[in-house]
Amino acid sequence: MSDNLSTVKNLLSNNQVAYTDLYFNNSKLLLENKFLFQHVYNMEPSPITYQLEDWHKSPNGDPEWLYVLNRQEYLQDLLITYLYTNDEKYLLKAKRFMMDWIQNDYDQIKYRYTAWRTIDTGIRLLNWSLVYKVLVKKNLLTDIEKIKIDETIQAQAEYLNQNYIDKYDLSNWGVLITTGILCFNAVNEDVISADLVSWALHKLTTEMELQVDDDGIHWEQSPLYFIEVFRSTLCVYAAYKNNGLEFPEVIIKKLRLMLKAFDYFVLPNSKILQQGDTDAIETADLIASAQLILNSKMSETKYDFIPLEFYSLNNLSLTRTQEENSSSYLDATISGNYYMKDQRGNYWHCYNGDLGSGHGHTALGHIDLTIDNQNILIDPGRYTYIDSEIRRNLKSGSSHNIVSIDDVYPLVPHDSWKYAKVTTPGNNQVKHFENYDVVVTSYFDKEHCFNYTRYFIWFKKHELALIFDVGTQKGKHLKKNNWILSPELIAEASEENGSIVLSQADNKKFKMFFSDKIKQAENQIYSPRYNEQESTVKIVTSSEFENQFVSYFAVGNDADVDTITKLQATRSGSHTDVLDTYCYPIEIALNDGTKIDVVLEHENTFIGDKVYYVNGQPYYGDLVISENGEYNRLL
Repeated sequence: MSDNLSTVKNLLSNNQVAYTDLYFNNSKLLLENKFLFQHVYNMEPSPITYQLEDWHKSPNGDPEWLYVLNRQEYLQDLLITYLYTNDEKYLLKAKRFMMDWIQNDYDQIKYRYTAWRTIDTGIRLLNWSLVYKVLVKKNLLTDIEKIKIDETIQAQAEYLNQNYIDKYDLSNWGVLITTGILCFNAVNEDVISADLVSWALHKLTTEMELQVDDDGIHWEQSPLYFIEVFRSTLCVYAAYKNNGLEFPEVIIKKLRLMLKAFDYFVLPNSKILQQGDTDAIETADLIASAQLILNSKMSETKYDFIPLEFYSLNNLSLTRTQEENSSSYLDATISGNYYMKDQRGNYWHCYNGDLGSGHGHTALGHIDLTIDNQNILIDPGRYTYIDSEIRRNLKSGSSHNIVSIDDVYPLVPHDSWKYAKVTTPGNNQVKHFENYDVVVTSYFDKEHCFNYTRYFIWFKKHELALIFDVGTQKGKHLKKNNWILSPELIAEASEENGSIVLSQADNKKFKMFFSDKIKQAENQIYSPRYNEQESTVKIVTSSEFENQFVSYFAVGNDADVDTITKLQATRSGSHTDVLDTYCYPIEIALNDGTKIDVVLEHENTFIGDKVYYVNGQPYYGDLVISENGEYNRLL
């Protein structure tokens, strides 16, 4: 048995592999030809168990089920169960599934290639890599079987090369294609021809250079597909390093950048941010394996065994190292993503970047928010890739925490993958102070001549989020805001001040405040995972405006925040009313008696006196906060 598989076996014996119950239970189902696709890292999982009857007919009508079947990740379940039990029946069943695939999708000419997709073929080669190696080492393949499997492996690699198109350079498909070839070859020499291996390594280098920016963010604007790219490339690096093969330094650098960014996708509840086409899955095991492979750091967390299959731990110091103190912030300006994650269970994410691929959603200005370990504002997920009303709804602005004007959003989906309208994001601005964080995002909708800016302000000491929305568009219009709540929360309107109280099962309460007078609770689809549907509440607020508007939204702990009030602003030398876009002041009253004045001066005053007064105090600057007598000019 190779050193790397011995390592996995040792981790299993020490209960250091994550999700083993799922793998072992799935192996029992597989022995009966029953399939349950619920792996954490399945891109398109299915929560229902099906008996395999036809390799070319989906039992649930979703073609994605067949794609997952063809990827054969379930071979990994059988392999790890064999490593744990030492029972060869699991290896023999893995061999049977490999031969079944060959008989159904390779030997039958009418299905050869037509039943394949390039992405599934690449993933399948990665999943065959170590199963094949163990079958050969244990003499569980006859000469005829080995010749046949070797033939199909070379044919699959040739198919990937011949069907690779330029767009794959900028797609997770490209990475999953090339990493399959490279992983298989690194642990099984002389099965795939050298020219195809050289081509795949060259392509992977190009793909990683193009797809991953210098903040470590994958361009497709989906943490789930970031993970797919990261995990498969990590497997290649592990296999190359373990076998003493030279590996491009540029890819190693990209992997380290991605690992650094990865932690900012993880919410305080340990599940990842549901941005774009992403599920709420836990990924601590993958991060632990990546830290071990890339940084030689052991962890108390259980490991994702698949990357470690390819890597021997013999040359590592296995002492456990303390976690390094990382920054609370990742300002990923290139992609338009801004993250904060502190040690008190607070988290926020502001997004205002390029759409990315078809996995991106209509979300310019979207905000995700967690306060005191409780998710407050969320993205409701993806549910399906079948072109349908629910698919388009979950991709649309209606399913994100953003603004619409006359029910028009800045981006509009056309179908499951394409868009009928796309708006280019404007410049973003972010600043971090001792007591406050500020993120400013904007865009200009050319088609409707709508100019929009959102100010997100985080009050660190008070665990309070404040949002100003500012827009200009000629004529009379209706502005709406969506605020999609975590399904754990119950929302109740307060008769005292027009706020909405959010409560949770543990009696923790939060309070939401709005300048908009019209508030409506609507049912919102929520999908924690592909093929899984729940519901939650969306608060929709609205107000009419003419030519310009400023509105606010705030949320904080109910025990801390009492009221929020719009104040009056004056200007020396002028008795006319001050337009909100020039000066918009509010007062935040806390339950401990503290009063905080926040003054937004969105438009620059260039005629007349430039100083505004609120409660007799002069203000100058785009954004100023006065708290406990301290004047804080943030912008």
